[in-house]
Amino acid sequence: MPGQATGYHDHADSNVALTALQGSVLERRLRAGQASVEQRLRPGILRKGPAGYIHSVAHGGGEPAVTLHAYSPPLVEVGQYRAGPGDELLRQRQHGRRELLDHTIGEARAARKFQQL
Repeated sequence: MPGQATGYHDHADSNVALTALQGSVLERRLRAGQASVEQRLRPGILRKGPAGYIHSVAHGGGEPAVTLHAYSPPLVEVGQYRAGPGDELLRQRQHGRRELLDHTIGEARAARKFQQL
């Protein structure tokens, strides 16, 4: 739905395939020392990722989106990422069913910038 996002996470030991069945979503892949890479997924566009890569998925605007995620081996664990003290990147281990939690790194950065104003 508009405004929904997963926050940055990984799929531990599971590879992932992701596509939009309706609407669009924006996938952001976290990279070390560089800006994230963004890709808009619409019906017919498939994104594959290896085990352990870090990404977030957010509603891409317009109509509500429906996505399909497939994991191999089955998804048992995810790592949720957030900014800690001193902008240290922290990983919190979660059960695979908690993939859709939103602990976005961007929210922590925005809060710090607001406090500096």
